[in-house]
Amino acid sequence: MNQIKFLREQEIPASPGDTVFRQGMWRNAIACAVSTTIAAAFLASPHLPPIFGWDPNGGLALAYIIGGIVGLLAWFTWRAVIMARAPTNWVMRLAPNGLYLRYRSYLNGDFPGEPVAAFIPGGAIAWIGPVVEKSRRIDSEGSTIFETHRRLEIKLREAGLDEFKRHLAHERKRQIPSRFGTKGVFRHYPVRAVGDDTIQLDWRDTQTATVPRLKVATAILARRYPSRPLDSRRQPDAADLDRQGQENQIISLVEAGEVIQAVKLTKRLYGLSTTDAKAFIDDLS
Repeated sequence: MNQIKFLREQEIPASPGDTVFRQGMWRNAIACAVSTTIAAAFLASPHLPPIFGWDPNGGLALAYIIGGIVGLLAWFTWRAVIMARAPTNWVMRLAPNGLYLRYRSYLNGDFPGEPVAAFIPGGAIAWIGPVVEKSRRIDSEGSTIFETHRRLEIKLREAGLDEFKRHLAHERKRQIPSRFGTKGVFRHYPVRAVGDDTIQLDWRDTQTATVPRLKVATAILARRYPSRPLDSRRQPDAADLDRQGQENQIISLVEAGEVIQAVKLTKRLYGLSTTDAKAFIDDLS
């Protein structure tokens, strides 16, 4: 049985010699700068000369609405930049005696209590390898969107990830009380369990940009653990799968924090309303 330990923030040993893999800051910083500029342009456009501004007879409200929405996006990306500079921004640490995996997102790093990371002893690791998975999905307007997900897989010598899965499920469902009910939670979950003996870390996708690059990280880890060559995969379209395969794809989206995409996929596959699709997903998870 795998000797995985679950640790609270204060229980994670701080070792200057550890190799740390964390979320990069520049993608969010660029997005923040661009969205701030666009928001400012829309909010200021009614006050600029007509060649740059909106028609005051019909565009004033629209300019403020668009500027407000883009400004909200700028705030979210700015918060991501701030959290990326915090000491809680790391997803994996290579220590002399094993690997520390932080399954609480850096975006939720200021949340109190609960275990936030797992320690895997080096002797429990069978191999480590990179995965590149290409997928396509249909958006709400019927357009096809192609996506590439880069991940790191950690294969354990023995099966036994039930407790690990329980911790991940608890992290996805946890709520933080606040003065006005519950505090907002970023649906970003970079770590998941696959089967009974494999752990996946999201390395680069629409939500994640871990540094260094996956190829470099794999080379660093290969100095300590057996490594497997790059595994290129293509995720089949959910419509071509049997019922179990479809449900597995929906669960995978939920585990990755992509609940909206899971709802859209459920509606497309089974012709359900949004309310029924959410209830269906709740039953699955």
